Amino acid sequence: MDADTVTLRVGRMLAGAGVQANVTENGYRIFYGSTAVAVNIVDQKERVLVHLVAPLVLGVPNTPELAYWVAVEGQQMYFGAASLRPQEGGLADVFLEHTLLGDYLDEDELHTAIGAVLSTANDWDDELQQRFGGMRVEDL
Repeated sequence: MDADTVTLRVGRMLAGAGVQANVTENGYRIFYGSTAVAVNIVDQKERVLVHLVAPLVLGVPNTPELAYWVAVEGQQMYFGAASLRPQEGGLADVFLEHTLLGDYLDEDELHTAIGAVLSTANDWDDELQQRFGGMRVEDL
């Protein structure tokens, strides 16, 4: 299956469930509470991935305590794991990410993963902002 086919299938699955999703260059974006999830379609030639990425905190001071949280506490979920992307000026962005195989994706799997990532991100973004600083999606 190619990336265009997976993109169309994912769009139909989202629309069929009544999910309001904005079309992006790489797929779709869904807003929920104080966060959002990007549903990115990634073509790896031998397979197509559906990569879910939810920002937790952006522009947060990149401290050893934050890195420890990402490496330990941020790895404790079944759907998704935290990632840290260093930025200039001693700052970082923290995301919750989860990847699915697009070639064999079904509606229940997609909706369960999106729901789990959004729910977790909506909880964690508040906790991380209070603990470490930075901005949530709704603060932008």
